[in-house]
Amino acid sequence: MLLWVILPCLICLTGTDPALLIAVDASDPGNPDLIASLPLNGRPIPGCIACYGGKAFIGTEEGLEVADVSDPHSPKLIVQLPLKNTVGRFYVIKDYLYVPTGRGLFVMDASSNPPKWEMQNGPEGYEKMPIAEFRVKGSMAWALDRYRYIHLISISNPTRPELISSSGISGRDVFFRIFHDEVRPWSELNAAIESSLTRRFLDIDVDRLKDVIVLRRESGDFRRIPAISGKYLLYWDYRTPELLWLLPQGGKPEYLDLIQEEMRYISNANIGGGYIFLNRRIVLITGWRGRIGETERLKSMIDLQIVGDKAYLITESGELMVLEIPERRITCMFSEPELEFKALGVNGDMIYIAAVRRKVRQ
Repeated sequence: MLLWVILPCLICLTGTDPALLIAVDASDPGNPDLIASLPLNGRPIPGCIACYGGKAFIGTEEGLEVADVSDPHSPKLIVQLPLKNTVGRFYVIKDYLYVPTGRGLFVMDASSNPPKWEMQNGPEGYEKMPIAEFRVKGSMAWALDRYRYIHLISISNPTRPELISSSGISGRDVFFRIFHDEVRPWSELNAAIESSLTRRFLDIDVDRLKDVIVLRRESGDFRRIPAISGKYLLYWDYRTPELLWLLPQGGKPEYLDLIQEEMRYISNANIGGGYIFLNRRIVLITGWRGRIGETERLKSMIDLQIVGDKAYLITESGELMVLEIPERRITCMFSEPELEFKALGVNGDMIYIAAVRRKVRQ
């Protein structure tokens, strides 16, 4: 049992708006503070947030909603642009926002007021691409379409992304490598990950990440979520929800037990209470609620991002965790039980989370 004492948020979420954007100030990692909230017109799409130039761009079922967050304490909705079927993840390349949709890639000048489109229904070479997943790393982007093809896309000219090549893939692989513009499954890592789920040991060398690309896989609540940067490859799997695999550039794979890291964070944070850990289950009790089963809670992981040397994880059960990757430890945790978190964007010490209000059980 874990007795976790958490003070209520200063911002009282007593409204009736079904969807909203919340602003969390994490400048003091040991005491993250919800400082503002903003109603959204549509239900947020998982992963679809980007922050740039004092604005937050949020993909919802009603389109692209743009908020002025130059004053994080008082966010304001600037404009809502009708746009259907936003998917994947938003990225800002130089001054340009990339918005993947089921009808192609859209590029927006994020620095203009109001924001304006530079490209619609792209990329060049495959107009109206039915995108299901979208990622960017360096000067390369890749998109998975609904027909199980991965498309490599050059973004050297950020306003006119251009198709380079297309490769057919299987329906389950998460990790791939690029060979002369052709995408192939990274069979050794895909197989090693499957084996490691039972023995918790990953025997593979991560020699270079430059030519590695990843895809999120999802079927209902069964999610497998990777995140990649120039230095790190992270992976979370619904079948072992308490584990976060870490594959550093040029290093040996390892995993972090998120439950144990939570326990260590709570102990180091000196916020009071104690805990009992039994059969990989923790009971959390706060001044205003109780929860049972950390493993079950972690199964609701919805998003994982790498920003610099930090990893950001959110769950649909309303938790945020910030991990210092070099130190292999959680440095910040935030919880809002009234909300289901769907997507997050990071801007310095500010974390913006798109969420929906949790349904009250009768």
